[in-house]
Amino acid sequence: MKFKFSYEPVESWSVKPPQSKSYLQRALLVASLAAGRSRVVIDDVSDDVKAMSSALRLFGVKINGNTVHGSMPLNPGKIIMCGESGATIRFLTSYSTLVDRGYTVLTGKAGLLKRPIAPLVNAIVNLGGWATTLSESAYPPVIIRAQRMSGGGVTINSSDSSQYLSSLLMVLPYSAKTTSIRAESLVSRPYVDMTLHVMKTFGVDVEVNGGVYTVRKACYRPAEFEPPADASSAAFFISLALLSGRRVVLKGINENAPQADLLPMLKVMNELGVPHEVAQGNLNIGESRISGMLEVDLRNSPDSLPPLSVLGLKVKIKITGVGHARIKESDRISAISSELSKLGAKVEEAPDGITISPPLTPRKGIKLNGWNDHRIVMAMSVADAALELGSTIENYENVSKSYPRFFDDMAALGYRVVPVE
Repeated sequence: MKFKFSYEPVESWSVKPPQSKSYLQRALLVASLAAGRSRVVIDDVSDDVKAMSSALRLFGVKINGNTVHGSMPLNPGKIIMCGESGATIRFLTSYSTLVDRGYTVLTGKAGLLKRPIAPLVNAIVNLGGWATTLSESAYPPVIIRAQRMSGGGVTINSSDSSQYLSSLLMVLPYSAKTTSIRAESLVSRPYVDMTLHVMKTFGVDVEVNGGVYTVRKACYRPAEFEPPADASSAAFFISLALLSGRRVVLKGINENAPQADLLPMLKVMNELGVPHEVAQGNLNIGESRISGMLEVDLRNSPDSLPPLSVLGLKVKIKITGVGHARIKESDRISAISSELSKLGAKVEEAPDGITISPPLTPRKGIKLNGWNDHRIVMAMSVADAALELGSTIENYENVSKSYPRFFDDMAALGYRVVPVE
């Protein structure tokens, strides 16, 4: 659907971002392996979380409300659809080695079938499991035989995604012997820290020494887990505050739970002199008028690329280290380059980054493409709302992948969606 915004911003801005889908997907998988009842608080259900929970149910896992009844997975007896969720298909690839018998087939929508998975498949084989991609390509669908990984040592190229490493880590406690994984060219390391945080909550510790992760034979124990507010979602409202100059309170922010996308936003606010503090679970951002120049390395937080890039409509910003953002739901570097150029920004693409120089005055009434990518849609929405550009934006429906109530939260701030035919 195409849409515009009406602009009637309210006086007081306060938003509670949704739960972290990244934490929730990990917690559901780990809880499903902990024999007994665990409590995983599920308040927000995005498409990615639905994909994970639906798949786990097909493996025989009972999920009733916030209760997960853990047990070893059973053969699902049918092809598992993972939607557009890269984390779901990658995490379940390792998980499927634990099933009781036969073969498991994992697939998804067209966009997911363009996201690489070969490094993970190769690592599983090298650790004694059995997995292959259809037609031996680097991409899904994936076929996995019921054959537990025996363990040992392996090196995995992690330059495309940290999800390969996280997938192995969560399942390897059930291998026959200790496993050491060397993660080469690891990107998005905070997401691995997130995985380790969830594993520890359910009773399993991983030894980390430099780039080597050592997992010993163990069993998860039932536990209680409540995911924090999602920093990736909060980042859009931080950018909305910075572009508009408005004060905003973001609720449910937990500094003690590792999240990749909070740190670069805090760093940017420090460099731009924007008043802010995290206190009692809230991130409070004061009024500001941003200007100047930024250089940001997003190697460890590629999902920050869309919300940070729109700041390029007011400050010159150079973003590096995000070559892996080209293989997300869209080629996000090209998507951002295209849409911000339409608004009058001068944009220079690099293989692993982008430089954006602001226009004297952003163009109004422009037709913007969401690239069928939830984060591009939200980024363009924030840019339009903050600067009241009167844009027409495509792909309203895509935000359901990670933030189904995004437009409800925008409306609560005074930015209501107006459908365009």
